[in-house]
Amino acid sequence: MALAREGEKLVANIAAKRVQHAPMRDLIPELCDIIFAYCAEAECSLDCNNVPDSNFGKNYPISLANVCQRWRAMVMDNPSLWTTLHLRPSTCADSEVERLHLFISRSMDLPLNVTICPSHKLRLERDTKAISSAVLPLLVQLLPHFHRIRSFKTHLGMEILPTMFPKEMTTDMPLIENLDLLVDDHRVSTPSLGLLDSPRLRNLHVRDVTPLVEALSDTMNSLHSLTITGCDQWKSSRAFPEMLSRCTDLRSCSITFPNNLFFMDVEPIVLPELESLSLEWPFLFEPSPIFRALRAPKLRSLRIAHLSRQLVLPPQILSSLKGLVQSAPLLSQLTLSGCNLLNQDESAALLHEAYNVRKLELIDCQRFLLPLIPTNPFDASTWLCPVLERLKVTGLHDSDVRPIVNLARNRALGFTNAEKIKATTPDAIQYGFLSELELDTQSRNLTRQGRLLILSGLFGMQLFLDIRGPYGKLFGTA
Repeated sequence: MALAREGEKLVANIAAKRVQHAPMRDLIPELCDIIFAYCAEAECSLDCNNVPDSNFGKNYPISLANVCQRWRAMVMDNPSLWTTLHLRPSTCADSEVERLHLFISRSMDLPLNVTICPSHKLRLERDTKAISSAVLPLLVQLLPHFHRIRSFKTHLGMEILPTMFPKEMTTDMPLIENLDLLVDDHRVSTPSLGLLDSPRLRNLHVRDVTPLVEALSDTMNSLHSLTITGCDQWKSSRAFPEMLSRCTDLRSCSITFPNNLFFMDVEPIVLPELESLSLEWPFLFEPSPIFRALRAPKLRSLRIAHLSRQLVLPPQILSSLKGLVQSAPLLSQLTLSGCNLLNQDESAALLHEAYNVRKLELIDCQRFLLPLIPTNPFDASTWLCPVLERLKVTGLHDSDVRPIVNLARNRALGFTNAEKIKATTPDAIQYGFLSELELDTQSRNLTRQGRLLILSGLFGMQLFLDIRGPYGKLFGTA
């Protein structure tokens, strides 16, 4: 026993000596700072509300500071390690207030990235008063440091806008670039908010932008990215068209419309710098007036999503998009989701305007494939989407099998009629051939017989066309 204890003691001494002479101890502080920076906590993506508190790790600078005395000195003296602050208030705000003060003091005067998300338990309880009692003290302590914030994100089931933007006052946030305000602010009226002074604000993400129209009046024309999603009811629909028309420097825009909106005649909304646009709407909302007003001459990517996929799309909606597509000669990617039509003529009218589209995605749509099949396969100038190269189709039905096969055979590069098409089409160099086809062959609406027919019909095309399925190449490696 004595020898065993002596052996254990020797092993412990050897391990201690190895720790003392570990390579990490010989690194200069500057290199340690770089290594510590790789341990930095990433900015919250606002999905942490679905993660139990047990999976929310300790704050990384504090964990590093508890390793040894040398590490503690390096961590405490490095302000850049304390600039990303993810606050998760629970029913008691005291601990998070203390952590806030620690980060504020240690980060010196460096710009801050701040996220406030209620804890998993607090969100499950959905107690507005409990959330308010935990969050508002935290927010009040943070207000004096708003001038240092570069990125601010919130995901709260409560109203915080009157606290952030007090009435008849100006909230100065000179460094703010990214602002995510995912809050419930149904009872907030526009006159009850003050002005936000944020000359560098470029990215805005909100549930409802209409209460912020006046607060952001000096900022709208400099926004580069606008995302509006996750709200069942907007406060004031009348303010939206005029607000959107002021965003003249937008590059990316994504809007999910609620049910309660109703627009009559809308003045033209010109977005001269817009390159990417996504529009989603539920069945009860009539988007035609807004769609008809939009113009985007630099638009390259357009996504249209009808959220009630099982219902037929009213015919006037697609026709209202023709002006938008006509105004976008650079449009190269078009995604249509949940757009079920009564007849193919409705889809042909829209696709006829998509002259320069190279990538087309049809997500759970019907009546869109037939118009793409050439009536004259040897004259490319008569094709819809004549430069189309990549096509993705999901939600396949048995009725789509023949159109898919015919489309691939008539418009694929290198097929037997390719040379004849080039010879008989005026300015053939201006037109393109299909080179990539992605199909959801595991669609629940596709019977076993339909799946076999589509596989057999496309098997001979794999030499001329990159055909992909849910798990990669549909026919393996050719």
